[in-house]
Amino acid sequence: MEDEKITLRMGLSDVQIMDRYLEEHPELGKRSLFIRTAIMDYIKRDAKCGLSEKNDLKNEGGIFIRLKQRELDTLGRIVDDSPYDSAEDFIKSMLRDLYDPVKNGPYADHFVMSRDAEP
Repeated sequence: MEDEKITLRMGLSDVQIMDRYLEEHPELGKRSLFIRTAIMDYIKRDAKCGLSEKNDLKNEGGIFIRLKQRELDTLGRIVDDSPYDSAEDFIKSMLRDLYDPVKNGPYADHFVMSRDAEP
């Protein structure tokens, strides 16, 4: 297999962040290997998280949501100012509130229906 060369332009601060990360994780190899691996991992993860069928949520055990940088920054500030350990914990809590029958969430009836349907 013949390799094809490409040019990747990154800002200096991004390169410095990557280099610091690689210094802390020498097992990941040099920049080229790290970037190739990261790209392939991203493609594999994205392919796994595509929700082409309704049952994918049950089969994969999760969901992948793309957020804009502004939204990620907002989530980061919320987590920093809250008791939540991560953005994932915060989002799970908000979703639980939506379907919590005790808190009379707007989707509580869906929770009750799914609970009653379990064997």
